[in-house]
Amino acid sequence: MNMKPIILALAIVPASCATAASIVVDVSQPSGPSLADFGDGTGQTFTPTINGYLEGVSLYITKGGSGASTTFTIYTLTSGATALKDVVGTVSLSKVNLPVSAGWVYFDLVSPVTQTAGTPLAFTVSSPTSGATGFNIYSYSSANTYSGGSLFSSGFRVSPSTDFAFTTHVTPVPEPSSRLVIGLAILGVLTRRNRSGRIGVSGSF
Repeated sequence: MNMKPIILALAIVPASCATAASIVVDVSQPSGPSLADFGDGTGQTFTPTINGYLEGVSLYITKGGSGASTTFTIYTLTSGATALKDVVGTVSLSKVNLPVSAGWVYFDLVSPVTQTAGTPLAFTVSSPTSGATGFNIYSYSSANTYSGGSLFSSGFRVSPSTDFAFTTHVTPVPEPSSRLVIGLAILGVLTRRNRSGRIGVSGSF
């Protein structure tokens, strides 16, 4: 008689206890030995390794002079990753938020971008007001230790031996909750016990 409420509780709790996935690092190209004041529209192609939502990207930046406000943009690529295709995410960062000394700067996208493992994406940095008294210096590696993409300049002229120093931050697509699986297993066991209990009782009368 008391088994039914218990079974219902077990059926509800696993679903309600499901928590949102945490943001993790997906692709990481460490800061290299070189720095450069990249021109407007310079970017980097990269290949996600997990399915999920791209929340933002960190770049290693040094402020030159007063720095320059920057627009960071994410693109899909054409077939074969030979050119930029569609804008799928963006965020603008004021120069006052850039570090005076070298450091990692997080570009938090206005809306997360859906990414698929193995499908390349690209990002660009654009600082139209950059000039002699204010510009950004980006860290990059000329060792090309990252095999999933490369740096490119405006016009998509690829520099295969160079990469931005960057890190992508992603919320993975949630997998089925292990609690839910366990809860359903317990539910099945208790349901079978409840049924067998009722059969035993009815047979005794």
